[in-house]
Amino acid sequence: MMKKRKWIMIGSLSLLLLGVTGCGNNNGQDKTNNATTVPAATEQTQPTDNGEVSATQSPDASGTDISQEEAIKIALKEVKGAKESDIRIHKDRDDGRDVYEGSILYNEIKYEFEIDASDGKILEWDEESIYDD
Repeated sequence: MMKKRKWIMIGSLSLLLLGVTGCGNNNGQDKTNNATTVPAATEQTQPTDNGEVSATQSPDASGTDISQEEAIKIALKEVKGAKESDIRIHKDRDDGRDVYEGSILYNEIKYEFEIDASDGKILEWDEESIYDD
């Protein structure tokens, strides 16, 4: 009976110690929030002549993306007579760059487009009748 009690005490103490050490580095914070989020494509590392690694900004890391309103204006310039109520648009990430993808439905024609968010250049433009299959 004494051996059984001894093993129960040892087991309880072991669990208690494991629980204390497992929570010891929490510092009162939720463990799911300990990660640091770094935006994609903010820095690229490149080796220098002496073998050290230096950080350089990528071309689209300047933070000067065009706004969604500017992307709407760019797309609407391509379809005379279309208004903001005719357009559907959202920002997305495609092939490592931010883009605005959208469509315009006007005069029975559906226009689909992709605009580079960094410079406003139209990357893709398709149009077809709403009656085409």
